[in-house]
Amino acid sequence: KKTVNSFGDRERYTVDGRVDYSCIFIAIDPNAGGEKSHFAICTILCHRGSYAIVGMESFPSKTARENHGIVLKHLGALEDTGLYRNTLKVFILENNLGFESEHISEMLQNNVSNFVTIDEKPGTVGFHTTNKMKMLAVEKLRTKLADGSLALARGADMVCVTQEYSTIVSMLLTQLINFSEVIKEHEFGNPKKIYSGKHMGVDDLAMTTLFCVMWIPFFYNDERYARYL
Repeated sequence: KKTVNSFGDRERYTVDGRVDYSCIFIAIDPNAGGEKSHFAICTILCHRGSYAIVGMESFPSKTARENHGIVLKHLGALEDTGLYRNTLKVFILENNLGFESEHISEMLQNNVSNFVTIDEKPGTVGFHTTNKMKMLAVEKLRTKLADGSLALARGADMVCVTQEYSTIVSMLLTQLINFSEVIKEHEFGNPKKIYSGKHMGVDDLAMTTLFCVMWIPFFYNDERYARYL
């Protein structure tokens, strides 16, 4: 909690409009439609070894069409800043929910230019989230929070079409504090340790932040994406 609070109190990041950024990362957690599930987006800019959260969305959507609309509005708002007009949009999609990652990928192909979706394995779309992945991502996030290499953009540079700036920042900080190792009881078999924030409410913003921290290095290290660098 102390580490997250220090992150929240840190000076806000100002995006330098003079820089022609090569790429920006957009992580998406599709919505399962339940009471404790939001459609969430975390957009991160990597510059000089640091990560800056420059966009977030969290909304209790009910349909795939509504999800796709939020993505397009978010991208439109990013475009309207004038900061990323030549920037490659790199999408990180969670593919745990049926075929929704494939539907989002197809929607992007039909509506968006200058983008790529990064995939864990050839022939798949996006990344499958496991408890092992969450454990690794949590450790990577802890390191970034501790060394100050993750920052929140100031209000003028934060893109969000679903919430006010103060609300979306508060949602993220609360979810990061609540995200923890919990014991999941099973009617049959032994209890299982999992990482989640669902026991305290929604955790989708926290999850998209973890996606970014976990998979952004993958983009730079996987030879399939070398041609974009």
